[in-house]
Amino acid sequence: ITLIATVFTLFNCNKPTQVAIDYKYEDQAEVLNCKLKDSKLIKEAIYSFENDLNNAYDKDQKGRGRAYSSFIGLVNIGNRFKIEEVASKHSLQIAKALQASEYYKDNIFLYNSELTNCILSSIKDPNTKKSFEALRSANSLRPNVVLPTIKNNISRIASDKSYAALLAFDYYYNSLMLLEESQLKTPINAPTNQKVDFNKTPQTIQKTVPTQTKKVEQTTTGHEGHNH
Repeated sequence: ITLIATVFTLFNCNKPTQVAIDYKYEDQAEVLNCKLKDSKLIKEAIYSFENDLNNAYDKDQKGRGRAYSSFIGLVNIGNRFKIEEVASKHSLQIAKALQASEYYKDNIFLYNSELTNCILSSIKDPNTKKSFEALRSANSLRPNVVLPTIKNNISRIASDKSYAALLAFDYYYNSLMLLEESQLKTPINAPTNQKVDFNKTPQTIQKTVPTQTKKVEQTTTGHEGHNH
């Protein structure tokens, strides 16, 4: 009985933690051209990553390339990217789920995984696809090589999410999975693009004013509404 209890305890300790995820992007278009057993999670990860970047660097929605350019620039120059100021709670949940997947080892994205095979095979530009395949065959596919290649293809990133996938899994989630929710600095569950109704005035506490025998002209100071 003691032996069985010990084995059961060890099994549960080594079992990856299951993370509950509220999938928000199921109705979005598929990202990659191949099927994975974690396809739902992978798709959610890419869209959530893109949403985080847009909220941080492209609030005016001028184009996805702008957000990715900002992200690549900050990562590339002295690693000035502060993930805790960009990542959402939703992306953190995804990161924790990915941490327990076969695509990472010790929080390092694996270039010999099924997911990497899927991403590289989904790249639309034949020359870029061939370059990545050659680098991997030579065991030279590393983050410091991948980033400049994606930077040179920034104009294609809006129409080919394979590049976004490489950025997400090798430059975003591997860092995010090391954080806890308390470390995030982004507003949680904060409404975006909230409209302010300027016809509504804030409620104020009514003060009792003594009855005046003469008509007194009152002046009030107007306050403009601010969208915090």
